[in-house]
Amino acid sequence: MNDIINSVLLDVIMNALSIDIALDSAVECLSAIFKETRDVDECQSTIQTLYPRILALRPKIAQAGSDDADTLKGLTRIFSEAGEAWVLLVARLPEQFRALVECVLECAAHDKEHEAIALTFNFWYELKQYLTLEKYMEARVHHADLFSKLVDVMVLHLQFPRPEDDDEKDLFEGDREKEEKFREFRHQMGDVLKDCCEVIGVTECLRKSYELIEQWVNVNGQQAAAGRVPNWQALEAPLFSMRAIGRMVPPDESIMLPKLIPLIVDIPDHEKVRFQAVMTLGRYTEWTAQHPDTLQAQLNFIMAAFNHPSGEVVRAAALSFRFFCNDCADLLRDHIDGLQQFYESVIDRLSAASQEEITEGIASVLAKQPLTKVYASFKSTCDPVVNRLMTMAQNATDKRSKLAVAGKFRKLYGLCNQY
Repeated sequence: MNDIINSVLLDVIMNALSIDIALDSAVECLSAIFKETRDVDECQSTIQTLYPRILALRPKIAQAGSDDADTLKGLTRIFSEAGEAWVLLVARLPEQFRALVECVLECAAHDKEHEAIALTFNFWYELKQYLTLEKYMEARVHHADLFSKLVDVMVLHLQFPRPEDDDEKDLFEGDREKEEKFREFRHQMGDVLKDCCEVIGVTECLRKSYELIEQWVNVNGQQAAAGRVPNWQALEAPLFSMRAIGRMVPPDESIMLPKLIPLIVDIPDHEKVRFQAVMTLGRYTEWTAQHPDTLQAQLNFIMAAFNHPSGEVVRAAALSFRFFCNDCADLLRDHIDGLQQFYESVIDRLSAASQEEITEGIASVLAKQPLTKVYASFKSTCDPVVNRLMTMAQNATDKRSKLAVAGKFRKLYGLCNQY
């Protein structure tokens, strides 16, 4: 390896990065070299030779990001794989190797087409693994500002595309493969946000979501109306980031969530924004269980979503309703009458999966009833289902209606089984 690094072959490889036809081959060569230098203690001299040559590529990032996606992808791979190979040195010598981390971040920020950013994900994970060790606390502090900027980059990339013809019904111009790839890509970025939480803390990540939502409200809030929300992408993305890190936020977080929850339940009605808001609230039900003053507003928001014209929003509402009932059952046990009425009003117009979700939720609250009220509460919940079942059974004369009766039996069994 040293023979290559200390010969004119390294110049040949580096120069090839500027030649379109040779770019991929040059990147492959450097990638192979990086893998051979993972034992950083044994390869110190090689790394000392390579590192400045790699950093010299940094000015190319901005230029490639504006008009050359292929070159940006190649540069991103070079910086990210160098970072993965030398991540131990990044942790040991944070000042000396900070520039390499900055290069990876810069590549991620310039990737407008989302073609290269995924190449950085493993580097951030590997670096997080070291920075969260007590031994490398100094490096963690040193790189905290970069991870903070990484959150900004990730949330910006989370935004749905803005179609040129303003057709919000087809954001991906009929390209279903592109749409599916974007959705998968978002969840991968959610994992990076979790890495950021471990480095800079959940409160700082939540603060960024709060500032973005508040900024949207200040700029666009007064222009928003039901079904027409200007620049909704900038509102939906921080909601998704909140949802992504939800399981990492402790139930006793008391700085940002008391500010965020009131903002969320007051957002305007837009299908994708509403869906994300409903799903996000469902991730914080353990927190809500310890903050009962916020429960009613959230539950009202979730229950109202059952009347939304979007089936996707309704399914999200059923899922979040189950989480609320499961985690906040102690708080809801005195409101069983209202929940029973709600259950009866919506159960017949939900899909089978959503019926199971809200049935499990109601059963969780029923299970918290005092023994003296268990029978009456359970009977009050089952009676409307049984009554409709009896009426249907009496009028079932063909195969279709008989199958519908069987479905009702399954629903009633599900309630009893969950209870």
